[in-house]
Formats: sequence, C-alpha cells, structure tokens
Amino acid sequence: MKVSIRNPYIYILFFALSLLLYGNSIRNGYALDDEFVVRNNTLVQQGAAGIPEIFTSPYYASKEWSFGYRPLTKATYALEYELYGENLFMHHLINVLLYIICACLIFYVFSVFFDGKISAYFWMLVTLLFIAHPVHTEVVASLKNREEILCLIFSLLSFSSFFKFIDRKSVLGLLSGLIFLILAFLSKQTAVVMVLLIPAMFIIREMMRGNSWPSVFRSYRVYIILLLGLIVTYVFFKIPQWFLPAEQVDLLSFENPLHVDNNYSNSFFLAFYSLWIYIKLLVFPHPLLYYYGMYVIPEPSLSNIVIWISFIVSGVLLTYSLLKIRKSPVFALGLSIIFLSLLPFVNIFIPLNGIVAERMLFLPVLGYAIIIVWLLYLLNKSLLANNNMKGKRTIMVWVIFMGLIFTFSGKTISRNKDWKSSPILFNADMPYLDASVKANDIYATAVFDEVYKQVTAGKKVKDMEKKLMTIVHHYERTLELYPDNPKAEYNLSTIFLSFYHDAPKALLHAEKARLMDPGNFKIFFNLGQAFQMLQKKDSAEYYYRMAADKEPSFEQAWQSIILLYAELRQPDSLRPYVIEFQKIYPKSDYGWAALGAQYVSLGDTVRGIECFENAIAIKPQEKEKIIPIWKYYMKKGNLLKTAYYQKLLDVAK
Repeated sequence: MKVSIRNPYIYILFFALSLLLYGNSIRNGYALDDEFVVRNNTLVQQGAAGIPEIFTSPYYASKEWSFGYRPLTKATYALEYELYGENLFMHHLINVLLYIICACLIFYVFSVFFDGKISAYFWMLVTLLFIAHPVHTEVVASLKNREEILCLIFSLLSFSSFFKFIDRKSVLGLLSGLIFLILAFLSKQTAVVMVLLIPAMFIIREMMRGNSWPSVFRSYRVYIILLLGLIVTYVFFKIPQWFLPAEQVDLLSFENPLHVDNNYSNSFFLAFYSLWIYIKLLVFPHPLLYYYGMYVIPEPSLSNIVIWISFIVSGVLLTYSLLKIRKSPVFALGLSIIFLSLLPFVNIFIPLNGIVAERMLFLPVLGYAIIIVWLLYLLNKSLLANNNMKGKRTIMVWVIFMGLIFTFSGKTISRNKDWKSSPILFNADMPYLDASVKANDIYATAVFDEVYKQVTAGKKVKDMEKKLMTIVHHYERTLELYPDNPKAEYNLSTIFLSFYHDAPKALLHAEKARLMDPGNFKIFFNLGQAFQMLQKKDSAEYYYRMAADKEPSFEQAWQSIILLYAELRQPDSLRPYVIEFQKIYPKSDYGWAALGAQYVSLGDTVRGIECFENAIAIKPQEKEKIIPIWKYYMKKGNLLKTAYYQKLLDVAK
C-alpha cells in the first residue's frame, strides 16, 4: 500500500486505531474537573443562548474561585446542549472524533511541510505512535480537557496556513493563519507553544534543504508571523486583566512550593525535576496520575541528584541537536517540539498548580514519536525518504514498533476505565498518591460526599463504618503532610459530629480549624454543635451567634439557637429568642412554628395556635400548616376564623 496524504485508507487506519483505543471512554461519566466546562455549568446548560456570555466571562467562576479565559471549549459544549441536552455519550464521542481529526492533521500537515525530505510513511508511523501513547488518556477521556485537542487542531491549521504565506507569499495564508491562531488561543493559552515552534520548524526545514544560516534568517515573512504571534500572545494573556474580574485562586504551597517561595534557585531546581518527570512519562508512561503536587514531587533541593541528571542530559541533548542540526535534523525537530512545548509549563515562568500535569504532554508526545521513529530509521534508512520499508532489518523495526503500539494500546484502554468517574479515578490512583496533600484531601472528600448521600437516602451509619474510617484516615494523612489545612480539620469535625457523635474530638478539630480560618462561619457552627452535644448551652449559643454574625444569610445558626432553648421545654424562655429570630429573618416562619409546637406539647393550645397563626401570616401558602388551624376553629365553632382559613386552603390548593 502506497502511503500518501491522498490515500483514504491511511485516514481509515487512524480512525480505526483511535476508536479501538478510546471507544471504551465513550460510555464514561463525569470525572475530576469536568464541572468547569460541563457539569453544573449554568452558562453551558443554557445552550446556544449562553454563548455570548461565555465569551465575556472567566473560564471558571464561583463564589470562591474565578480564573482563566478559554471560551471556545465551553461554547462547543453549549452547542451540544442545544442539540442533545446533557448527553454524556455525545460529549465523549465528540471528544474522540476531535482526537481523530487532530491525528489526521498531524499526518497531513507534516507530510506536506516536509514533502520531499521526510516520507509520508515516516509520518504515518509517527501519527500511529502519537495516537497510541497512553498519556493522552487525560486529554481524551476527560471532557474538560477537550481544550487541549481544540488548541492543537487550530494550532496545526495555523501552522499550515502561515507556511503558505512563507512559501507562496499567500496573503490569504497569513490571514487564515492569524484567524486559526486566535481560535487556538480561544481554546487555551497553551497556543503560545505554536508561536515558539513556527520559527524552529522553519529553521530545521531550511537546514534539510541545505540553506545556510544567513539565508535562513533573511526570510522577513517569518519575522512577520513571529511578530503577529507575539502580539496575539500578549493580547490573550492580558484579556483577563483588561475585561474580566480579578482572578481568585488559592495558591497553596502543597500544590507548588513556588507559590510561597519563588526564587531563581527554586525555579531552576523544580524546572529540571519537572522536565525529568515529563520525559519519564513520555518514555515509560506508568503510573499515570490525575494529580502530582508537593511531596509526590520532592521539594526543590541542591542535593537532589535527579535534578542534576536532568540538567546534564537536557544540556547534552540540546547541544547535540544544535551542533548536528544539518546531520540529524529530524532528531532536532523532535527534540525542539518536546522542549519548546514544555518550556512554558516547567515552572520557570509561571508556577503550575500540581507542578506537572499529563495534559501538558499532548504536543510533546509528537516530538517523542518523531525521535522514536527516527531511531528506527537508524536501523532501516529506507524509512525516512521512501514510502515503504525495505532492507534486512525490516522485521526488527516492525517488531519494535508494533511492540510499542501494543504496549501503549493496552495501557491506554486500561487507563480509560479509570476515567469513568471521579470515585473510580481517585481509587485507582490513590496507591501512588499517598504523599500528595491534595490527592488525600480530594479522595477523602469524594468518599465523604458518597457517604452523606447514602445516609441521606436511608442507609444506616453502621453500614458505612469502613468508608468513614477511610475518610478519617485520608484527612489525617493530609494533616500529617500539611498541618495548616483548616478544610481538613473542619471536615473531620463534621464527621465526628454527624456520624460518630463524638463531641470532644469534633471540638478538638473545629478549634484547630478556627485558629487557622477565623472567618469561616461553618467552623463556628460546628463549634456550637459540639458544645450543644456536651450540654454547654451558653458556649453553644455564643458560637451559633458568631456563625450568624459572620454569615447573616445562614439561617440555620439561629434555628439551632431556637432548638437549643426548645430543649429546655420552657416556652416563655424561648419566646425572646423567637422574637429576635423573626426580626432578623422576617420571611421565615421557623421561629413561630417552633414556639407554637412547644406550647401545644405542653398543653397550652391557645397560645400555641396564636404562634401558628403568626407563622401562617408569613407563609400563607403551606396547606399542611393551615389544616390543623382550620380544624381547630371549626371544632370551636368560630365561623369567622373557619371561613378565613378555608379561603387560605382554597388558594393553597
């Protein structure tokens, strides 16, 4: 079979391999950060009507967080909502189809760009290796990471268009390249990588053609593209500052030590350790993890031998590729794609939450695949220039290549299953993430949410004992690694209150949380509950009032004060608190209803009915509260009151 960009069977092969590897991801649910772009995203769920606001809003915005500007991916999901509603099958299917398009573009664009110098057969093998590499599972199986696929698709189209301008002086190529580059940035700012790669790939191609260094740098059209690329980069990195609310993101040391101690030496050490992890994942993609962060990756240190090995190996490889660019331009091409693609994401310029992330390897895998196929070329030199493979070592080359494809394919199919849902993903990765503060916290919180839902649905707490022990263990492990974590302390206090009814332990954790986060009303509420459980009424009331003062809309704090004094069964003592409650929350009937129930339970029906009437005056539409009053006055023979409440019942119906 002749390999060329016009042979449809090549694209069918890419389609079949991609579908074989990622077909099992189509039935996946939501996982990890999918809520950023799909799940619970109100703008996306508006469908097409939400698109204008998507383009004028941060990437993610909530009461606590606000950051980024990546509207294009969210817009695609909004269109899917318009067409299919919330359809996870279609969301995942489209992710896979976009991945296939991306792979086909890699084959087409690079075959055309290096036509006559590197064979289409070479690029077919590169593309197959790119498709099979398991590190892509985070991008393809996670809905949120569609942004990486779209960014690369538009970056490749931009690259192809710009070189029409360079080679043919096509103004249309320049304009279309600029449009595609803007679309790539609208997908994600990682498009900055293409701005770095275009000059590098132009130089390498000219070296292949035998041009001298001076002639390479005389091409003014490359400078025009580079200037446009830098302008677009500047604009898209400034848009959040110019037009969007100020970013609100918690920058914590356990996510990246540079958040609190960002100096040149730490940046240097962490950059080369990050680079080591990335190269390791390219060569040996196991284990694959949804998160890394501090302690999984050690703190920057001059004594860490891995950092120096990474520094020396990187220096040797870069020096060799520069000195031998004419002799080994394909190796230089692969290495430049790896290093330039990773340069913005190795914590030199901007500290990355989690320190490293597998999705950052989406484009570097292409460089890795180029180097691997180039190494195979060293075994069989017909591979680079011819559209076939001949020679004595053909079988050896095929055995090595197919061995990689089968190994990577097995890992990819297996890893897709881990991305089926967040709990499955957390459970699969946790054995490798014991040293991660955030992973322990995320896992404990996920199991906590699951237990809460099951208990709310009627499952007995005693049947949840194993899961509760798991929650406590992982929160305690989080605190062992990073003691200054008020969220973990607060959650432990909630567990000991709600499930174990252990007030002393709950009080211990809540007090630690209060010292670290004195503005959190939920912590004060837990302190109030713990003191109430210990029958220390005055302390309980104090902390309930503190919770209400810190968050006036938190009605539950005052409801707890009402219940606290209702336990005394002294309605006259309770009444002042009810009156105070009703002044603060005039639209709530809770206080009068509680006081009425207290009077009735003690046999004072008249005063109880009076309180219930006050409650109904606030919320006259609640039928179940009106009926007892109507029956009471009908039994008493009070026709006027009976008729009044009959009318309320008629309206409530």
